[in-house]
Amino acid sequence: MPYAENTTVPVEKSRAELEQMLMRAGALQYSTSHDVEKGAVAVQFTIVSGGGLERVRQYRIVLQLPKLEDIARMRSRRTGRVVTRSPEETRKAHEQACRERWRALVLAVKAKLVLIELGTSSFEQEFLSNLLLENGETVYERIEAGIHQTYLTGRSTPLLKQGDGS
Repeated sequence: MPYAENTTVPVEKSRAELEQMLMRAGALQYSTSHDVEKGAVAVQFTIVSGGGLERVRQYRIVLQLPKLEDIARMRSRRTGRVVTRSPEETRKAHEQACRERWRALVLAVKAKLVLIELGTSSFEQEFLSNLLLENGETVYERIEAGIHQTYLTGRSTPLLKQGDGS
């Protein structure tokens, strides 16, 4: 189900809207970085999530962007056939796909912040997978392999590594 498939909201405006939402939610620091090789944008922020300064936490949300080569040859949603686009069509389709993804990210973060504001959830619950650990991994990155292994084997395995501080 495509979200915001016809949006005209520029990426820069969505990025600014996201930054404003996080700052209103109490972010002390905010940054974005773009890894062109991986085709991803990382949004990182530091926030006091309840309580005092002992509750300062850092978070990272990675937004995967489409790659130009994937956009140049895409399967048509209507016909199912592979379509090869001209360089100009590729550029326009890529820009549109990036706008869609940024709008989806803004929507997701806004929904989480509304749940927190309503008191039906906490910051930690909503953003736990994005919480940065001491080694730079997110909680999701740390436990994903263990979850996958548990479902593959049917046996419970420790999701967090023990003993070595990682």
